[in-house]
Amino acid sequence: MLIILKKARTKFLKTEYIYKRKSKILKNNFHLSHKIIRNYSQLLQDIFVLTVLNGKKNGTYVEIGSSDPIRINNTFLLEEEYEWKGIGYDIDAKIVEKYNKLRKNVCKLQDATNSNFIKDFESIEMPTKIDFLQIDIEPAKYSLDCLYAIPFEKYIFNTIVFETEYYLEGDKYEKSSRNFLESKGYKLIFGRVGRLGKFQEDWYVHESIFNNFYKIYKVQNFNEVDPRIIFFKNYKLNKLKILFGITKNILFKNRDIYS
Repeated sequence: MLIILKKARTKFLKTEYIYKRKSKILKNNFHLSHKIIRNYSQLLQDIFVLTVLNGKKNGTYVEIGSSDPIRINNTFLLEEEYEWKGIGYDIDAKIVEKYNKLRKNVCKLQDATNSNFIKDFESIEMPTKIDFLQIDIEPAKYSLDCLYAIPFEKYIFNTIVFETEYYLEGDKYEKSSRNFLESKGYKLIFGRVGRLGKFQEDWYVHESIFNNFYKIYKVQNFNEVDPRIIFFKNYKLNKLKILFGITKNILFKNRDIYS
């Protein structure tokens, strides 16, 4: 029985990959989306950023908690296909070495909770309006510490992905980060993003580009969502339900929004 389930799960993952790589089934196409062979983010963060910014070329990013430079990476697609400039941070020396061998942009071997961001950003001539900020440090306490260290008084970020680890920590860091970012002019548009009921992130846009999001979705925000449902047409849940026992109540809150 276990072997059958493993084979079924492998088949499902292959099916999911097909959904991820065929850009023609995106609900909302953006500039050059038809040329994307596949995405690399675990939760489609790269597709979120490109959708809201309409496939912006030559954008900018700050990637805190870079991890692998390609696999499950939120900025590889932006750099490789859209020629974005940016900077990454990680405390794992092996990851940083690999990153700097494979990527065009630099990743610093540095504790981002104790970094001179202004100096770093100025060293690569980052504009004061940056397109994407990722903060993903484990445990979530360090993500929050890093958030407080970002120089929001000098820099604006069009989009932000912040790791709350809600499924592990409850709303402890979620509540603090939401209050802080909302006070800085950021609108929460995707709350508790995750898969299989494992909600782990919040996604924001700056108030100055909120209309970009609203024109596409005609809603203020989404809550407790699987991004595949938001971004892909005709996404099927049948195999998920069989393999993992997922219920519609988890993935289809506010069902009318997804139709």
